[in-house]
Amino acid sequence: MLNFNQIVTFAYDCEYETAYDLTIKKNFSTPKIYDANGDLTKRWYVYFSYSDLQTGIMKRANTFYGNENTYQNKEDRLEVLIKHRKALVKVLKQGYLPFGDNLTLHNKLNNKGADTAEQKQQPTPTIPEDKIEEEPKTSLKDA
Repeated sequence: MLNFNQIVTFAYDCEYETAYDLTIKKNFSTPKIYDANGDLTKRWYVYFSYSDLQTGIMKRANTFYGNENTYQNKEDRLEVLIKHRKALVKVLKQGYLPFGDNLTLHNKLNNKGADTAEQKQQPTPTIPEDKIEEEPKTSLKDA
């Protein structure tokens, strides 16, 4: 049976081996919010970097400006920018490329959603009229 010291040492060895495993390289950096140090007179935006497909070097993608600069207080601007950042992360994880053509991926994702919606809306199968057996007609008195 292992003592506490051996268990901790074994766990540390296993964790150390996987801590520096950098075989999986991310294609994009986490989107960040630029808030101009709280200055409401400047433009606030979301920015991120993406690796170029030809060179593999991270390049800064176009900054994302929404309608957040129309708000006049910090809380409202940050609320909108956080929503934009979450949406960007979701889209990038799905595989959209900021420097490439996303039409095929867009169609694939939208058709997938349409297929499941069509399956849900399919009518229940009906029995053809010639296969329906009629019940014998008897009056209430005869029954």
